[in-house]
Amino acid sequence: MGRSFILFSPISSKQDQFKENDNLLIQDLRVHNLDLDKYVEISEGPIKTMIIDGKSIESKRTIAKTTKH
Repeated sequence: MGRSFILFSPISSKQDQFKENDNLLIQDLRVHNLDLDKYVEISEGPIKTMIIDGKSIESKRTIAKTTKH
């Protein structure tokens, strides 16, 4: 799914119904003709609309600078 890695937390009890996770996703936004702000809005939208009481603990925006050889 385009992810570089996914980390999952262990289920801590029978009442624990969600496995917390961290993902690293690297994509070239030029392919989709999106700017970074729009991409973040699209990516974080499901957290607010599909998960009851869902929240993002941290959202980082990093732009890698490429060098031409």
